[in-house]
Amino acid sequence: MAQAPHQRPQRAAPWWLVHRSSVTLGTNDLALHVHRYLSTQFPYWNRRQGRDHIFLFTHDEGACWVPRVLTNAVWLTHWGRTELNHTSNTAFEGDNYNEDSKCSRMPDGWRHHITGHACYDPVKDLVVPSHKTIDQYSHSPLMGEAPKERDIFFFFRLKLSSQSAWQSGRGIRQAVYKLVQENNFKEKYNILVGDGGEVPGSYSELLSRSLFCLWQYC
Repeated sequence: MAQAPHQRPQRAAPWWLVHRSSVTLGTNDLALHVHRYLSTQFPYWNRRQGRDHIFLFTHDEGACWVPRVLTNAVWLTHWGRTELNHTSNTAFEGDNYNEDSKCSRMPDGWRHHITGHACYDPVKDLVVPSHKTIDQYSHSPLMGEAPKERDIFFFFRLKLSSQSAWQSGRGIRQAVYKLVQENNFKEKYNILVGDGGEVPGSYSELLSRSLFCLWQYC
């Protein structure tokens, strides 16, 4: 006979201590603990080796630096790089997965856990937008605002000047900006690409008026 919900044994929610000397080390330590917990405490992971599990990786550079033991799972990530031999392009040193580091629980370092897999597998994974704060969408009809005329064909507000902007964006935003400027796309097609000085105004309001847009991490 099935037990009533209030009679069933209750399992305490797991928690893990994350090492914070390195974001990449700490995240891998956490992910390995999660895998160990799932594979030893429940039958579901081992039943299909994780193929029916879903992980969300929308942190800096997405799933590029998650442990190999999670590669069978479905990944929701915002970073769609498919090469196996990839290197970090982050502008934030704490997220640089090119550099190995160690802790008491990982005395041999953590990088050997992440090698040999792409950041994204189009066969099983899905690229999704990364997080933005709610104020970035305050003018969206989904937030109760009246729909606006989509009079902006393409919108991309970006950082251009710093070395970190070039490094983290792999030069893509600079190439887009140059293309728009050299071909006078703003006047021809109302394509708005530039930094806050060149494309002023409410980000959310401009977004709500755009047919197409690009989004950047920083």
